[in-house]
Amino acid sequence: MATSRINWRKLMQPFAGVLVLPCVLAILIDFLMGWFPIVTIVALIICFPTAGYLLNRVTMQELNRVIDEIAPASFPEVELSEVEISEVEVAEKHQQKTQEILS
Repeated sequence: MATSRINWRKLMQPFAGVLVLPCVLAILIDFLMGWFPIVTIVALIICFPTAGYLLNRVTMQELNRVIDEIAPASFPEVELSEVEISEVEVAEKHQQKTQEILS
């Protein structure tokens, strides 16, 4: 059985770079300048949705990578056997049963 893991470092980079670092800097600026809630609120309004979007994208890329490694999407081509019914035959049988029911 193939094992593949999600690269957590790849997930933590956008989290730290887009959410944690700017918010910490905003809090420090607020305390140093004396504007306590203003810059922090603006930073949170900008950083939370941006970080959520980027984390979702990176997470989906990682999950797709893991899924492709574990279960590749390529399927072997299968030829139709004589046992299988074509769409035309299915439609004809459906039409016959419908006519039987209506009559």
